[in-house]
Parts: sequence; C-alpha cells; structure tokens
Amino acid sequence: MDYIVPQNQPSLLLKLISEDVLINKDINDFGMVVRYPEYSFAEIYISNGCLNNCSFCKLTFQKYPLKSAELSKVKEFIDSLNDEKYSKVILKGTNICQYGLDIYNEYMLPEIISYLEKKENIKNVILAGFSFKDAIKNDFQSVIANSRKVVELCGSLESGSDRILELIRKGFTSDEIINFVQGIRKINYKSLYLNIIAGFPTETLDDIKKTLTVLKKLDPYMVDICRYTNSEFVYSSHYKQLSPTEIQNHTRIYSKVLQKRNIDINISGKGYEYN
Repeated sequence: MDYIVPQNQPSLLLKLISEDVLINKDINDFGMVVRYPEYSFAEIYISNGCLNNCSFCKLTFQKYPLKSAELSKVKEFIDSLNDEKYSKVILKGTNICQYGLDIYNEYMLPEIISYLEKKENIKNVILAGFSFKDAIKNDFQSVIANSRKVVELCGSLESGSDRILELIRKGFTSDEIINFVQGIRKINYKSLYLNIIAGFPTETLDDIKKTLTVLKKLDPYMVDICRYTNSEFVYSSHYKQLSPTEIQNHTRIYSKVLQKRNIDINISGKGYEYN
C-alpha cells in the first residue's frame, strides 16, 4: 500500500494505515462475545475505536475508525446469554458510549441498557470503556441511574485538575464528572473503576492534590494509575515533559494515598520502573 503523508504529520500515517486495515473488517473478528461459563459471565464487544481526540492517545489512530456491531446482533447475543443463564455481562469497547454513531448516527448505548433491563437471568451489567465526556454531554445520567442491572462503570478520569483536563482535551470538568456520578448514585449506587495518568506533561503537586480530592468524592473501588509515556505521534508530546524521576514520584504519591484510603490500585504504563 502507498501513502503520501507530509513529514510533519506522522500521526496521519497511522490513521491511514488503520483505516485501510479496519474499514472492511468484520466486527466478529474483534471477538464479539467471550464466555466464561465457570463464572457465569460473558463479555460483549459492542464497538471498537473512538472519535474523541485526547491529546495523549494513540488508540485514536490505532483503532480508527469507530466500528459498531449491528444493534440486532448485540440484542441477539444478549438473548443468547440470557437463555444460557449467564448472570453477569460486561459491555466492552474502546469507547462504548459512542456505540452506534457510525452506523445509526446516534448514541445507541441507552437502548442496549434498556434492552438488558428486560432480561430475567442477566442480573449485573458492567460498562467497560465508558467515556464520561460522551455520557455527560448526551445525558446518559438518567438511563444509568434508573438501571437495575448496571452495577459498575469502568472509565477514565485521567486527572482531577481542570487545567490538566483541558490540556488532555478530555471534554469535561472535574465538577461535571462529580455531579454526573453523584447524581446517578442518589438513585442507584454504581461502583467505579477509574484510570488516572501519573506524570502527564506539566503535572504539579497541586494537580495531584486536586486529582486526589476528586477521587475522594468519586469514591472508586479501584484506580488504575497509568504512568505517562511520551510519544512523538501524539499532541501532548509538544507539552513540557516531566522527567522519569518526577513521573515515578507522582506515581508513588498517588499509590500511597490511595492505598491509605483502602482503594485497590493497579500501576501500568511502559518506560519507567516503579519501586
């Protein structure tokens, strides 16, 4: 395959290659359903790709474009799992909140949630790859709050500092995500599994403090602390970078405080050894 790409736009090459590879790919090749019969739960991959443009994210190009499974297929799998008496279902995708935009020109996740409410044997539903930006901007709060089946949201906070959130181009403020989650929990409690970035370019101790304050209000049971790794292919590479030592120190601060709060943590991210 041949491409003509300006020298100053290396990310465009990734985008073009990914389009070529994925545009005609059958959604089933992504592993639409994975069953774990011994645990009575299954994963349904309802979509791949994300149309957001976070400044640090390479997945926008690697998994571009957004590709959703047909709604009829998703419902068919839900029916099958219900008939097989699976009690837990995890809906997964790079950004499941954008499900349906590419083929139906509208956000269809609320319809899937409503459909799951009618299934007798499926008791618990986890939404993994949950985009708070899309959920907040498109008023998903009500359907999630009133769902008896949705018990957990797995998504990315990245930072509790509005300054860092703006640099990331996350699309929401700290107050917006707090109000979104607290509004849901007033009706039905939902567990949270959140990702944050340690050592995002220009992150300061004050930014860390703000993130820890927001996490305290959100009260997640699990936090994935992802150490920032720079790449020349992403926009955040233009920001002033922290040193490996600073990134390690920020990771240590997050880890120690969250563990003291009895919050489970996972540390991820390539490039720096945590000790």
